[in-house]
Amino acid sequence: MLDYTGIKCPVCGVPFRQGDDIVVCPECGAPYHRACYQEKGKCIFEDLHKEGKAWEPPAPPEAPDPRTEIKDPRIHPMTSVVSAQVTPDLKYCRVYVSVLGDEEAAKSTIEGLKSAVGYVRRELAR
Repeated sequence: MLDYTGIKCPVCGVPFRQGDDIVVCPECGAPYHRACYQEKGKCIFEDLHKEGKAWEPPAPPEAPDPRTEIKDPRIHPMTSVVSAQVTPDLKYCRVYVSVLGDEEAAKSTIEGLKSAVGYVRRELAR
């Protein structure tokens, strides 16, 4: 069974939470809150039924790429984010990066990333 947590109900637009009463269309597999499905009385994706297609969950958003998102010349082009740990309140974040270059490139990359901390925090909050 799929985990629908975080996916929005196609009728009300409210994301599904753990423990919600969810029903699934038997023809296309689209999830609904039970009350929303009963309110509509049928699946709202009848066009999928006619074409014989199945409902698919939306693709997850792509993670921001620091090399293209942050416009700081100090950030070396061969920089990779290895891991990130964020507190639930988004107040603190520890980011582990790898820089393929010399010691000077690593130091300037860290300086560039530190100067972009506000931008990174906003992007993580999205």
